[in-house]
Amino acid sequence: MKTIILTAIMALTVLSTDAKSLISDYVVTDDGISYFKSVKYSYGDAYLVGVTETGERVKFLRDEIKSFRKEGDVFRKTKFIENGTGCDNCVFMRLIHSRHGFSLCMYDCLDNNGEPMKRCFVYKDDQKVLEVDNKNYKQIISFFSLRYN
Repeated sequence: MKTIILTAIMALTVLSTDAKSLISDYVVTDDGISYFKSVKYSYGDAYLVGVTETGERVKFLRDEIKSFRKEGDVFRKTKFIENGTGCDNCVFMRLIHSRHGFSLCMYDCLDNNGEPMKRCFVYKDDQKVLEVDNKNYKQIISFFSLRYN
C-alpha cells in the first residue's frame, strides 16, 4: 500500500514540473532570497552551494537556510516529529503542495534496515498534523485537489 501512496505522490509532482522550469533555483535565509543558476548539496549536507550565471559559488550553512529550490523542487526546513517528540535539528522536506494553510511534504529517509524510503506528512504552519498512510491517503489527495491516476 505504501507503494500506491508514493506512486500517487510522485505522479502528482511530475504534473507540476512544466511550471517549475520557469523559476531558477534559490536559497532563502534571514537575509533574503538569493537566486542561482543551480544549487548543489555539499558533502554530508552540511551546507548548500549556489552557483551563479558567472560560475561564482556562494556557500550557505545548513543552519542559516530556511528553504531552497533545487532542480524544480522546493525544500523547506521543518521540525521532524517522531513518536510525539521533536528532534534538535530540523530536516529539509520537499514541499509537494499547499492549500488553506496546510502543506503536504515528503521526507526522504532510511527505514530500520537502512533502505531508502519516502514518508509524507501534512503540516499546518510548523506543526505536524498527520502522517500520510494507507488509511488516509485518498482524503489527503482529495483535500489538496491533487489528481491521482
